Amino acid sequence: MAEQLVSEIESHSQKRIQIKTHWIRNFEIGRREPDLVIVNSYGRLAKASMELIIDDAVSAEAFRKRIGQELKHKQKVVQHSKKG
Repeated sequence: MAEQLVSEIESHSQKRIQIKTHWIRNFEIGRREPDLVIVNSYGRLAKASMELIIDDAVSAEAFRKRIGQELKHKQKVVQHSKKG
């Protein structure tokens, strides 16, 4: 995930950055706060809205479930549009 985030960020900016693998876990368990660039990149990678990502009422487990549901829905829409 860290490599994907770095690639995503660098593809949308001129900045060279470093994200250590353990930072990701620390973001997810609340030990460390990601900056806006990283949060935005998470959103692009997951194809999730910023609201879903930053909502404190949504646990990491619920977030994973919702992302899975959104991705399944998007796949169905794409498949349906290809058929029609």
